Amino acid sequence: MRKINYPTDIATFSDEYYNSLLKTTEGEINHFLSGIPLIFPPITFKDLVTENFEDLIGYSYLLETYFSSKPPTEVERFKSLFNYSKNQPFIADFFMNKKDDLEMKTCFYCNIDFINSFNDIGEYENEIDFINKATLEELKIILGGKKAESVYKELRIKNISKFDELKTINGIGKETIKDIKLVKLDDLKKYKNHFTLDHFMPQSKYPYFSLNLFNLIPSCYSCNSKFKGAMVFKDIDNLKYISPSSSLFSLNSEIGFKLYFNTKGKRLETKIKNTRILNDIRVDFENMGSVKEFDVYLDMFKLKGRYVYHKNEAMKLVKKRKDYPDSELDEIAKLTGRHVLDIKKDIFGSLIFNDDEKNEPFAKYKREIAEQLGLL
Repeated sequence: MRKINYPTDIATFSDEYYNSLLKTTEGEINHFLSGIPLIFPPITFKDLVTENFEDLIGYSYLLETYFSSKPPTEVERFKSLFNYSKNQPFIADFFMNKKDDLEMKTCFYCNIDFINSFNDIGEYENEIDFINKATLEELKIILGGKKAESVYKELRIKNISKFDELKTINGIGKETIKDIKLVKLDDLKKYKNHFTLDHFMPQSKYPYFSLNLFNLIPSCYSCNSKFKGAMVFKDIDNLKYISPSSSLFSLNSEIGFKLYFNTKGKRLETKIKNTRILNDIRVDFENMGSVKEFDVYLDMFKLKGRYVYHKNEAMKLVKKRKDYPDSELDEIAKLTGRHVLDIKKDIFGSLIFNDDEKNEPFAKYKREIAEQLGLL
């Protein structure tokens, strides 16, 4: 439910991705593609891995038509040349290094779970602070097993203020201290990913798109592995409106959250006032678009049930709105001399009002509920 905002210089970004891939089968792939009639210049391996998502749909029709004129063994050989498994480590590293460029914060499919990459060592002020406070496993990165154990044991008793003080520790000589002095914290950082990459057009059906940059969607484990898996949207022409990687992605703006009250009263203020328990409200999706695949998307990722489970997030906002109607907010603003918007941020959460927090979990959900409560 979030669009992926790629860097403005998409050409350079795509080239960097292409350069991160193995090229061992590129020549054979290009040879096969050069046989497609009436296409000039011919499609290349680079096109298949860097072309925008909208054009992939056209490529799929073109390739399937071409396949029908080729021997099945030749077609299967071509499909096997796109080896995602061998490229996966390089692709994962690319996405980890570009996490900030892609604003990777929450799953692009559900906006519920976090996706990120993290540094697998702690945060330290400097190299001395690292030596003093590092875990045993962290020390082993630079010292190895036995030396790390000796340093770790001694520094739990007394810290050092300079590296030369390590020479009093058994097994730590001048050469080891010299090597330690050369260590830089940035060199120790190794990023781990806390996300999966989903093939929006499944590689089981479209193996020739398995390496395409815009067919890879950073997502949470639940959306990718538990729910979507290798499921396929039947109407391929509408995928450009559904894939978060498409420039024509519109699902986020055409599917919204609608708040309903099961309480008495015609006016909003009365309904809010009469709300007491969780069952007094209901939140449902509202499909304002004409693309039927939007509903398929909701079913595929089990979004209705997953958001129902988190209805308490909406209830928290309703209860706070009940305690703080506009009259109360205005009174607090007068007493404190602060702007009403700042008061709202403190009470209802800044996520609802700040654009720089739009990628936080439940951001769309909370903002649309807040708007219906008259907070925006």
